[in-house]
Order: sequence, then structure tokens, then C-alpha cells
Amino acid sequence: MGKTRKSAKNAGNQHKKKQVYDQTPSCSDVHTHTIRSLDGEFSVSRLLKQAKQNNLYCVSITDHNNVDGAIKALRLVKGEEKADAPGVYAIKEEKYAGRWYIPGVEITCSDPETKTSFHLLVHAYDVNNKPLQDKMKEIRKVERENYYAFFAVLERNFGIKFSPAEIIKASVNNACITWKTVAEMAVLHVDENGKPTPYVSTPEEFMSKIHPLLDDAKYFYKKSKDLMIDVDYFGFNSIQKTPYPSIDEVLPLIKQANGVPCLAHPSIIKFSKNNSENFTLHQNVDNFLGHFNKKLKNLNMTAGLEVLCPANYMNEEFYYDMAKKHNMVPSAGSDIHGIHESVNHRIGTVKNKYFITQNPYVSYLINGRKKEEIYYPKQISNCYTLINKEYRKVYANKNQRILDLEKLKKASDLNAVLNKFGNSPLLFDTLTSKMREVKLRNNLLKSERSFYSLLEEDKLLLDKSAKKKEFCLDNFEKLQANYHHYRSVLLNYDYHMEQIIKNDTLEHGEEFKQYMSQAYENMKNEYQEVVKSRKSIYTQFDIKFSSFDKKEVEAPIKTALEII
Repeated sequence: MGKTRKSAKNAGNQHKKKQVYDQTPSCSDVHTHTIRSLDGEFSVSRLLKQAKQNNLYCVSITDHNNVDGAIKALRLVKGEEKADAPGVYAIKEEKYAGRWYIPGVEITCSDPETKTSFHLLVHAYDVNNKPLQDKMKEIRKVERENYYAFFAVLERNFGIKFSPAEIIKASVNNACITWKTVAEMAVLHVDENGKPTPYVSTPEEFMSKIHPLLDDAKYFYKKSKDLMIDVDYFGFNSIQKTPYPSIDEVLPLIKQANGVPCLAHPSIIKFSKNNSENFTLHQNVDNFLGHFNKKLKNLNMTAGLEVLCPANYMNEEFYYDMAKKHNMVPSAGSDIHGIHESVNHRIGTVKNKYFITQNPYVSYLINGRKKEEIYYPKQISNCYTLINKEYRKVYANKNQRILDLEKLKKASDLNAVLNKFGNSPLLFDTLTSKMREVKLRNNLLKSERSFYSLLEEDKLLLDKSAKKKEFCLDNFEKLQANYHHYRSVLLNYDYHMEQIIKNDTLEHGEEFKQYMSQAYENMKNEYQEVVKSRKSIYTQFDIKFSSFDKKEVEAPIKTALEII
């Protein structure tokens, strides 16, 4: 009886879901990502199937700096180029999406003139164009080198080594390599024979060890000159960012490949600090689009502007006005990368808030790029259809279940490794020992600064005390306290000097020891000078030495160097 009731309930839910999905209008999406993007989750075939399921009449794959997925999709859909629309292909394979497929790519660009970096979508290009393909390969090569540089620093400084396969897997499955990513890799680490050998038992354990070291590194990085240390093993600041091509290099390539550029998510263009401080975001975007448009005119090119997209959500009207002002064709895309924590992301929609039902940019491409047929709807809201609450809820629940299953699978993978092979200590020895030695040097320099700060204050007191006996008596307690402080600082310096002599293995060791030896001699000489000055003043005003401990003040201080 219970099973029958449960089956009936499941059947009812399935019918309800089908009713909701049947409400999907015809949509387009020309900004999507597959696993060919470092941060994409979908295979090409899975993305195309989802496009069909979600009733897309036109789809474009636009992976980051990679045309391979777009070209593979063209083979899968058995595309046939539209006679009067270059780069637009009719879809012949029935199991995939709608009517039209358009090859695309998303190129990371820079503009030295305005000191900006941004993403430029390119659509309907010649898929056989070698210069464009070569440029994408060049960018990806540098990106991979930077990924490997990060892990090389990790291996050199922390003793944590990951194989190329582990690194590639991490870069494919994560939007970017973060310490959280590395923490999970440390738990799931395998050796060269494929045997699981976890560095730590939990990601939390990794984070608790790495954070203090990184915080120290930031502090000592700034003091590297004073400490006479190189900063290579602090590591991550020295990894150069990928030098992405300039817009002046990219636009001619696009024109040669007969492609059409479209500025992606303008709300997240990265402006220089000066721009950010002097103007609002909207002013910066307006100024940049004017600059960008001049470059297009010089090459006699027409470009799109992505108006409807997740990054522009709630600001669509402004970006639509910008498209009209700068004579750019309004475009739209989901920018989908995979199943996300927001649980509201899906192909053919913007944040699962509305369907992309009209796209002037797609019409421009399908109709053969005829400028006279570019249209601007009265309102940008004419280009989308709001998704009802019930529909959003069904899809959000579906996404949440997928995410929960992925989390469970990851947790079970971690537990399986730990249960089978136990725990292994994390190799932090190299950097932690260096940090201890760096801190010793830092403490020595702190003692030196304390001494000279005290000396400056003390000399002012002595100068004043030398003028009148009353002044000397008024300052007597402060002077006495200062001389006790002198000895404390010198003894502290002596202690750290002894520790450095025994334990310091950092670079420039001999130079640093020579420096501290000379600094200590200078401080002792300064100490003896102020002792003489004080004795002279007390004698001048007939102040008896019994008022303080003469032996303690004048006693010589043995140094660690003298002892050794």
C-alpha cells in the first residue's frame, strides 16, 4: 500500500514537471561554455542536448580562448552553412538543438590605451582560419604555464607535489585554482603509481596550516630587503599574470577570420585603479565603448554588445541604451558554465529569471549581417519572457539535487581514501623552518629599532638635564628606567643573535651575521657614550651614584659572538 501511494506521488510529480517544462518558449543562447573552457563543466554533446531540451532555436558554444569545442559541435550537429549567412549553420542532427548553430569563442583581451581588460565574444567565424586558431593555442599555452608555475611554487616551498593529470583535472573542474581547490587536492592526492597518498585528513586541516604561513609571507615580502632574504619561496606574488593580447591585435584577426565581435558582460570590464577612482562604473563603460567603437570604425566592423546576461542583471536598460548610443547590436546569453551554487542557472535564460526569446544580434547574423536589418526594440523587455515562480522552483530544485549528489560523491571519495590508506603528514617543513628563521632576523631588527628609538628619547632628556640640577632631578626616574630598558633591549638582541648563529640557514647568511655583529658593536658604543654623559651630568650637579645601581649601569654586556 505504501509503495503504491509513493509511486502515485512520483508519477504526479513527473506530470507536474512535464507541464512546467512544456511552458518553455523558443529561445536562443550565444554565450555558453563546455569543458573546453578551464571553468566549464558540460561536455559538448551534453550542452547541445540541454539546448534541445530547453527549446533553443539557436545556440553558440563560446569557450574561453578555445575553438575546439565549437568545431566539434559543428561536426556533431552535421551543420550545413546557410547560403546567405556566413558562419551560420543549419542543424541536421535531430537529437540536438533547434535550427541554427553558430561557432563562437570568448577571447580574453586587454587595451593598453585605456588600461582595461575584458572578454570579447566572436561569432560566425571561419572555423578553418589558422591564424585565429594559432592565437587561441598561444593564449592557452601561457595559461597552462601559469597553472604549472603555481604548483611548482607549491612543490618547491611546501613539499606538496601534484602530477600533471591532477593539475589538469583541477583546472577543468574548477572555475579557478583557489586554496580550497588545493586543499581538496591534498586530501585526494595519489602518487606516481596511482596509489592514494593523502597529505592531510581534511581540507580544513590544510587551510589551518597554510593560512598562518601565507599571512607571514605577505608581511615579510615587504621587508625582504631589510631581512636580506630572497622572496622566491614566498612564491605566489612572483607568478606573472597571463599577458592577454591587445584589442589592436585581436580585431584584425577577427576580421581576417570573417567573424563578428561582441563585447561580453560589459558590467565586469576590469578598469585600471585610476579609472575606478575618477568615474562611476557606468561612466567608465560609456567612455570605453566610445573608444572601442572608434577602433571598429577604423576597420569597418560592426559589433554586438551583450545586454542581457547574468552580470548585467537589473541593469539591462542602461546597457541597452549604451548599445543604441554606440551603434552596437544588442545581444543576449546565459554565460552558462555548469551547475552552480546559485541553483538558478540554465541555458537559454538569464539567472533562470527570464527566457531569452528575442536576440537582435542573432537576427543580424542569421540574416547575413545586413546593417539595414539591425533593429532596436522599443524596450529591451521585449526581448525576454519572465519565468514564472513555479517553473523557477522546479528547475532550482533539480539543480540543487545535482549539486547535493556531487557534494556527496566528493565526500565519499575523501572518506574512501582516508579509510583505506589512513593519514599522512603534510610536508610543510621547508617553509615553516624558513619562516622561523626569518622571524628571528625580524626580531633582531625590531630590537635594533627599539634601541635607537630609546637612544633618541634619552639624548633629549640628557640635553635638558645638563642645563639645570632641577631638570636633572625631575628626569632622574625616567633616565633610570631608560637605562634598565637599554640593558633589556641589548640582552634581547644578544639572545636573537645567538639563535641566528646556531640556526640561520637562509640566503645571505654570512652577510647578515656580519651586519648584526657590526650593529651590535655600534649599539654598545652608543650605550657606553650615554652612560658617560649621564655620569658627567650627575658629577656636575653632585648627585650621588648611590641613588642608582652603578654596577648594573656600567657593567659590560657580553655578546653571543664573544661567548662563541
